Amino acid sequence: VIATYQRLGYPVFTNGDYNVNLCGIRSVNRDSNNFDDIFCLFYRISGSWHFHQFPATLDPGLTYLQTPFSPQVANKGSFIIAPGFYRGLWSIGRFKNRQALLQVGLVRGYRDKNWNNVLDLDARTITQGNYGILFHPHFQGVKVARNVWNSSAGCIVPQSDDDFEFVMAICNRSSRIYGNRFSFGVLHEEQLVNI
Repeated sequence: VIATYQRLGYPVFTNGDYNVNLCGIRSVNRDSNNFDDIFCLFYRISGSWHFHQFPATLDPGLTYLQTPFSPQVANKGSFIIAPGFYRGLWSIGRFKNRQALLQVGLVRGYRDKNWNNVLDLDARTITQGNYGILFHPHFQGVKVARNVWNSSAGCIVPQSDDDFEFVMAICNRSSRIYGNRFSFGVLHEEQLVNI
């Protein structure tokens, strides 16, 4: 991941302990409703890298890929975050009575308008704005969700509640040192550099 970041010119935060790098890697699979993407968290402690990765989704679940999230979305299509580096995208806040990373910076994404179960990543549909793209837990009522369903309308969602809590604990620790802003890098699996 670090080699790919460097090749693409994405910043890698290396100074100090718990200077968090957050990354999402989208699977080559374009069928929706699966936790088949990867959420990565990496940082240094006393000069040594610590790297964690968790199953997650970077995509809307089938609920919102087939049905508009709101009347405004019906004309635009479901939002699917595009590859890129989003500096200062998130800050820690509250969402549905839990801590989450809330969007405070701009993000770019594809608009999928055909309301089927396949993710359409057409570069001609990319828009930029503040669309409420969060990092939050799933809504399936179990520790480890089987499918995405209504847990994401384009947000980044880990499959496991425990993984979500781990990420938030590290982000909270980081925020006390570096402030309450978190950048997010998005890669497609095929962009990864093989070393």
